[in-house]
Amino acid sequence: MAERNVLNVDAIRAYADAAAEIAADDGVRAWARAVLPRYIIRDHASVLVVERAPAGDGLVLRDPALGDGVEPRAYAGEEPEWCRRALAEGREVLFVRLDGPLQKRVRRTLAYLDANPAMASPRVSFAAAERLAKNARRALRSKRENEIEADGVPVFRFGDASVVQLSGAEALAREGKRMWNCLANYAGIVREGSAEIYSVRDRAGKSRAVIEVDREGFVLQIKGYENGNVPLAWRKPVRAFIAARGYGVVNDIWNLSSAAAALAAAWEKEGERALVSAWGRARIRALRYVGIDAASAAEAMQLTMLLDWTQDKVSAHLRRVVFDALAPEGDAAFRERPLGAQRVYDLELATSAIEVPLPFLNLARLGYFRPLKAEHAVARRLLASTQAALANLAFRAPDRLYLLGPHAKPPGYLPHWASAADVLLDGAVEVRAARNAKHRALRERLNRANRRLRGPRAEPTGAHLALRWLLDGGTGQYVI
Repeated sequence: MAERNVLNVDAIRAYADAAAEIAADDGVRAWARAVLPRYIIRDHASVLVVERAPAGDGLVLRDPALGDGVEPRAYAGEEPEWCRRALAEGREVLFVRLDGPLQKRVRRTLAYLDANPAMASPRVSFAAAERLAKNARRALRSKRENEIEADGVPVFRFGDASVVQLSGAEALAREGKRMWNCLANYAGIVREGSAEIYSVRDRAGKSRAVIEVDREGFVLQIKGYENGNVPLAWRKPVRAFIAARGYGVVNDIWNLSSAAAALAAAWEKEGERALVSAWGRARIRALRYVGIDAASAAEAMQLTMLLDWTQDKVSAHLRRVVFDALAPEGDAAFRERPLGAQRVYDLELATSAIEVPLPFLNLARLGYFRPLKAEHAVARRLLASTQAALANLAFRAPDRLYLLGPHAKPPGYLPHWASAADVLLDGAVEVRAARNAKHRALRERLNRANRRLRGPRAEPTGAHLALRWLLDGGTGQYVI
């Protein structure tokens, strides 16, 4: 292609120098400084046409793709003498755009050359190097697709996300290499059945999170790249998978949260001002009640951690804001949400989920409101009344079960955090004996009904076993 009259040559050369610094290899940097300006000046297609302003003073830049109906924009730089002569002679002058797509192509090509520095010869044009980089990416994509297929079929889908169970040593090693962690060391416990490993992936098959579940159905780890946090955009599929499987979560519970994570990020950026704003108050209030799902527990845990760890840096005003946002409605210690009735043999059992203002109760336990004497007294009174109300559930009718969420004090228990079951069991009223007696009575009724209706030696039905699994805590729920 013939040389073009390009107005912003200096800016192009400055960009090429800056882009060259991305490369780690000296030869690649030299190649970028020599080859990139030549390609951009001669061949890059994204250009604006330089014209004389209608008033005759200065230059304007017109986008040929938009046609004549769009007003050209003024050029703020100096007009060199050669440009003035070229326009006077009717020759075309261009302004090359250093746009995002070009910069992405440059980064990808330099990354390829960094991995293959022998190809960074001055005789290799940018177009040739870019073709080599595309071929390399295509080969890598094909290899990844083959590996993904070898890893196994998805066991769960949520929108663009899929969850694949990794069972073989090679699949675990590949995932460990992708996510830069030690999954290769888990082959033994996976083979023994002591743990299950799941990979959460996007539409292209890229790994976004790894989940470890033990044989009892408890989630022990939720990790992102390099054992870091799971990106916020991928926490919803993780939550959906865990909820669909009915797993309990005992570690890394904060990697399920999103709203509380947004509050934490706002605190890091703006401090107390972010939490007392209308935006902050609304989000704190939205996290007031905690139900049986792992996601609500994760949100409550991260919110409590944020407020507890920052309480030596906040004003009395913020404490009042938190009190108003998290305090339960009226005198209601908790909210009961019926989940429906279940028939097992000739017995009909109703199940309800209990939603508790858990962040408020935990902050009351931690003395967060102590600097505010009146609010502190109210908080402690509400804590005691909630404990008593939860304890009364154990003495209610035996045909109704109440789910309080995670088990009390799971492995990895944090001293400043308590689940709804912890709040119940830390109260003055002893409920363990009443709860155990209720469970024993229900088991005996189920066994008698099984013998009466199906014979003395009949195996329990699936519904009977599912209920026994619930009472035993197999779903991760504390049941009263």
